[in-house]
Amino acid sequence: MYNLNLLKNHKVTINVPSYLGICWTGSFNLSPEVEEKVIGMATEQETEGGNKQLGLSIRVERHETCEVLLYAPYWIINKTGLPLQLRASLTDVVYEAQSEEPLLFCFRKQRKPCVRLRAYHSSWSSAFSMDAFGTSGLVICKDRERKRKYRILLKSDLSEVCPQTTKIVTLLPNLIISNESKRPLRFMEENEKADLWIDLLPSQTMAFWPETERMFLLVKYRDSKVVSQHFPVTSTHETVLRMDKGGALCVKVTGGGNRPFSVVFSTYTTGDAPVRVDNLCEDLFLKVHQQHLGQVALLSPYQSMLYTWDDPCKERSLLWNVYNKKCKDYIAEIWKDGYGQERVSFHMVKKQQSTPQMPTVTSKLSASFKRFSTVPSTSGQGSSSSEDSESDEQQKPQLTKKTRKDKVIVYWVSYLEGPQRVLMFTQDERIAYKARLRIDAEKSYLELFFSAKGLGLSLSNKINGCLHELAYFSLRDSAPIWEVSVAHRWKPLTLELAAWIEDRWKQDLKKAQMKELVHVDFEKMHMTKPFYGELRRRWVPAVWVQYRKSVNYSCLHLKIHLLQLENQLHTAVFPIVIHPKHVPKSLLRKCGGRPCLELSILKKYQNSQSEDVYKSIKLLVQEFIIQVDKSFILQLYNLYSPWICEVKPSVRIRSDISALHLPLSTWTKTTNESKVYIEHIHLSPITFQISFLTNGSTLPANHFYGKSYKDDLFLYFFESLTPTHMEIKGLNLRTTYFERKGIIDSRQSHWAEVLTHYTSQLIPQLHVMMFGLDILSNPYSLVTDFTDGLGDLFYEPSFYQIESAEEYSEGLSIGAQILMGHVRGTTGNSSSLITTGITDSSVIMHLDDDLKKKRKLCLQPNSELPNVLLAFSRTFEVGIALGMSGIIIKQQIGHQHYGSTSTGTQQHDGIELFFRSIGKGLMGLLTKPSGGVVDCIAMASDGIKRASEMGEEIILRTRQPRHMDQYLGVRPYSPYEAAGKQLLNLMNKGHYSDTDTYWAHAPLGLDGKTYVLVTIHHVFLVEKCRLWGSWEVEWGVRVDDIMSVPTLSDNSLVFKVRQDEAFTYLTGNERTVTCSDKTVLQWLQKRIEAVMIVNMEDKPCPVTAGS
Repeated sequence: MYNLNLLKNHKVTINVPSYLGICWTGSFNLSPEVEEKVIGMATEQETEGGNKQLGLSIRVERHETCEVLLYAPYWIINKTGLPLQLRASLTDVVYEAQSEEPLLFCFRKQRKPCVRLRAYHSSWSSAFSMDAFGTSGLVICKDRERKRKYRILLKSDLSEVCPQTTKIVTLLPNLIISNESKRPLRFMEENEKADLWIDLLPSQTMAFWPETERMFLLVKYRDSKVVSQHFPVTSTHETVLRMDKGGALCVKVTGGGNRPFSVVFSTYTTGDAPVRVDNLCEDLFLKVHQQHLGQVALLSPYQSMLYTWDDPCKERSLLWNVYNKKCKDYIAEIWKDGYGQERVSFHMVKKQQSTPQMPTVTSKLSASFKRFSTVPSTSGQGSSSSEDSESDEQQKPQLTKKTRKDKVIVYWVSYLEGPQRVLMFTQDERIAYKARLRIDAEKSYLELFFSAKGLGLSLSNKINGCLHELAYFSLRDSAPIWEVSVAHRWKPLTLELAAWIEDRWKQDLKKAQMKELVHVDFEKMHMTKPFYGELRRRWVPAVWVQYRKSVNYSCLHLKIHLLQLENQLHTAVFPIVIHPKHVPKSLLRKCGGRPCLELSILKKYQNSQSEDVYKSIKLLVQEFIIQVDKSFILQLYNLYSPWICEVKPSVRIRSDISALHLPLSTWTKTTNESKVYIEHIHLSPITFQISFLTNGSTLPANHFYGKSYKDDLFLYFFESLTPTHMEIKGLNLRTTYFERKGIIDSRQSHWAEVLTHYTSQLIPQLHVMMFGLDILSNPYSLVTDFTDGLGDLFYEPSFYQIESAEEYSEGLSIGAQILMGHVRGTTGNSSSLITTGITDSSVIMHLDDDLKKKRKLCLQPNSELPNVLLAFSRTFEVGIALGMSGIIIKQQIGHQHYGSTSTGTQQHDGIELFFRSIGKGLMGLLTKPSGGVVDCIAMASDGIKRASEMGEEIILRTRQPRHMDQYLGVRPYSPYEAAGKQLLNLMNKGHYSDTDTYWAHAPLGLDGKTYVLVTIHHVFLVEKCRLWGSWEVEWGVRVDDIMSVPTLSDNSLVFKVRQDEAFTYLTGNERTVTCSDKTVLQWLQKRIEAVMIVNMEDKPCPVTAGS
């Protein structure tokens, strides 16, 4: 233990006993001003011409104690097997990396952090940066002497032990070859100039450096002269190669993006072939071939063949036709289950009379198939049919009299038999029908429908010793949409008319009318005035789930209407953190609304195989807007940090050290998990619009090592990256869609491919557009330019819709929505029989009147408030002007004014702007007695939500922030208490929001312009001069200065106040609150008495002189 005076300079000597087999020494001065410094280490031993260098960095943190961290900013690991040299830009100092020992590198001077690389005696590569963690790219070193290019994959990651300071840079070969078969192989690059075979033993993995740009390989067994077809190595695929003696060899190419391309050879197993073709026709010879190739395979009647691609580098589409037929070939969709029929014509030789012969093998096989076939159903002939091409009719060959022209129907069925895909052809409809039973749709025995109106999750934590709500996550439903049929077209009603009709609908009225202007019949769902027309009510729940189950199939359809995350802190610059982008009005009028998330999965169970078969997986995610400020993320971090498990630095450094000794075979290993077959998977593009603001919040003092890697990563993100970007507005991030057909792999591999597809596009965009870092581009990456659009690989998710697989499923879904009350009225153009039957009024579920009354009583929350206050809270002046303050927020992108506590004013202006523009008619309906509105809050919230659903550029909070009583703890949400807390935040522009806590409040009149607000420490009389004016304090009294419990005098509540320097004699020692209703004053008296008792709990009791 040493004790140093840190106010003085101290020289510190550093000794590194062994690095690159050499002892290094260095020193630095520890002064009060030093924070970061680079130390040049020196040695007295031979450094091989100066190519062995060592530079270290130090960082000094001063908190409770002074901590000095000694580190190397970059660990460079050479896994290429080549002797590499590295140097920083604009310098001549060269570092050598020739072994697996990491190269410790740091920049000596403050300049652009770029380096150059070379292999052997190649030219230096272009300058590149190593700071973009989580990305990868190709470094190309051109060797003119050897006439080749060394393509080296650079992968940059953060250190597990200290991500704030150290990055681990791994240099890998871009191409790795591995032999997992049981026989020794030889492979060679397809090259006309050279004929050099490379030996590859079983279980051997090696790096390969191509000499040409074609990137095609050939392979053969070491003891054979038969060479396989060429195949590509820079695109992912799985191919079966033809070898000698009728054998086969499987090659699987994976990687790309952030991983090297790995070429793995393995032994052929059942199911590896792309397809098995069965020709069960009696007298037809069939030909199959790959598209755009002249080489064909001929199948005799009752012959089977395992087919693989003739040229793996060309388009992989299989065509078939009758042999010697010259019309257009037919495409075989072998990537999915299917069936169909084609009508073909052909010329055949007339049968001649001959002596009887013994039955052939073909005739026996045909007879056996006919015995096992069943009588086909007469309903439906298949999915497709076609007539002969005109080319056959135009051909007039010179045929002899021994030939004749026949027309036959060829049935085809594509199905899975175990792990093997089978394409069967037959002329016998009974055989085709029996094969179709494997893939035909089945009648479901379970239909499950689930819907939820909404779902909310509230997160709270202590801030400055008091419990506050931090965030609110919600799934929201839509507003009911009322439409009227005009000229056989459904048109939505106006905002105020729809709100009025919905209010009457909720009152369970059979008929409703507004004077002589509007007449509505809810029993027949007709509007009789101002014109006659059918009515329809549509409502979309927050969550809709449909699950179907049959013997061999299961189907899941999930829809989430609206997902939203809200910042509930009163200092929030962005009150709504995450919400979907508005759908354009033109699309709303044409196609209606879109769910923000929709998922459809169709799975097939097969008893004959262990693999899962997913016939269809479709996911649609709409564009989301993310607006967040730093203080909100820090508060969520404080909530999450106690749950982080602490990991010692000695344990975390093991993962960094283990990365030094990972063999190349790690990148080519395959899992032994069961395979998952996916016929079709489509995941929509992911698009975000991000805004971020650093609003002055800072993290608490911390040491170099946090509790875990995730903890350190969070600190690195906010302390190292965000300070240079104080404000980010409207940053667009987008990816391409993910689509695959007919793929089979392990579940882990499928998930890794999807994750890599999106992260390899999002992370580089974040580095370039958000952090301003340079990235090393990959010439083989899918997307090279993500700023100017993605062409055919990208589409707007709002224009895409997941279609139902069957009409019956769609009709049943609509019928379930009618039964559950989501749709009322005619179903439009649906022709489903089940939908037509359910729309009958005798089938729709009706609730008993007594049950309805009991249900309404159960839904009414129990409240201690007097009935007068409850009635006040339902009026426009009280319930909407204050109770809905902060609910409406105008779109903030592009014109948001940032400020520390400006949220309250902006939210208030949002509701004012709404009722002065698009909600002007709704406001008239709510305020005029002729409207007959009982609950203004319900109608106003319904109308505001409907305006948002109709495409207006407004975003809505689900509710106001929750008030959390520090004495009573967490209770059910109270809109009345939330409005009182909002009043405290708005009063005097939030002056008391951080220093005081809400207790109670009450309006003193129906005009809602005067309130009594009671807090833990004060009693305020708050006023505003106009409906949408600002809240100002008329007078305020500290609770400690109130002499006794306020007394009631007629229609007034009188306070006896202690006089001190804060109260002059001109104002007197009394404060009076006047209200026409004594019930309100009595309730206020009890609440003030309670807060006085609470304030006296922590104070000592006074001792009188006589005691």
